Amino acid sequence: MTTTDAHPFTGWPADAAAFLAELAADNTRAFWTENAHRYRTALLEPTRALAAALTEEFGPPRVFRPHVDRRFRPNADPYRTDTGITVAGPGGTPYAAALSVQGLAVQVGYQAFDPGQLRRYRNSVDGAAGETLEEVLAALRRDDLVPDGVSALTGRPRGYAADHPRLALLRVRGLHVDRTWPPGEWLGTDEPLEQVRAAWRAARPLADWLDAHVGPRDEPVFAARRPASSDNDQEG
Repeated sequence: MTTTDAHPFTGWPADAAAFLAELAADNTRAFWTENAHRYRTALLEPTRALAAALTEEFGPPRVFRPHVDRRFRPNADPYRTDTGITVAGPGGTPYAAALSVQGLAVQVGYQAFDPGQLRRYRNSVDGAAGETLEEVLAALRRDDLVPDGVSALTGRPRGYAADHPRLALLRVRGLHVDRTWPPGEWLGTDEPLEQVRAAWRAARPLADWLDAHVGPRDEPVFAARRPASSDNDQEG
């Protein structure tokens, strides 16, 4: 979805949160058909404007499609209960922002590495680049950007010592930093644009590290979501 011809971003109207809450309660085609005009006005148009405002600095973001792709998630509800944008950085690292009834959230990084990315990531963490990553993450915590809900092994990956100084980083199967702001009237102003822009800028050192040491996916996204079968992703 393109971001051309968007109006300046001035926030999401109050009906955006109301629509998402109602959609979560009644995630059916009947509700969607009756209320699609509300989605376009309260969610799609402002989100396109947000994407357009960030394009010059980060590249053209893609606006989330409202329909869930059920080819790979057949039991999922048919419609997303959030709206947002995502864009890949120069080396492929994703930047994302999403509005839901929980508020506004940003995320930079990978939810899950594919097997090739995982090998490159762990090789880098095991070496001098791992020390740099620790410094990057420590700096991001000072900006309230922290890994949240990152998938990780409970033990240790095969081939690494139990007393490895960066064992916690070696355990993760993806790496991203996140921040969430609670809902409120501020979402109806231009402040969300400034928060997203500032958070993406702050997280750029992590994206740069991932670009340099992990690189883009070797597999399609849906394939990367399958459990990895390589020895590098087994617990010791």
